[in-house]
Amino acid sequence: MADFPSLFGDLCANVIQNGGGCYTVRAYVDAQNGFGAMIRNHYVARLQQTSKVNWRLVELEM
Repeated sequence: MADFPSLFGDLCANVIQNGGGCYTVRAYVDAQNGFGAMIRNHYVARLQQTSKVNWRLVELEM
């Protein structure tokens, strides 16, 4: 099980438009480990929009 923050809330993800169809998303995911505990991992994803409905992951830092 994994929970991501809402884009529209108090604990929202941070999305930055870098220009040229590129975006940076700073957020976290709460994921359940093998012992049942929820672990929070922060990440930064850099994405590029390749068409109206398609995206390409350029880089992912965790």
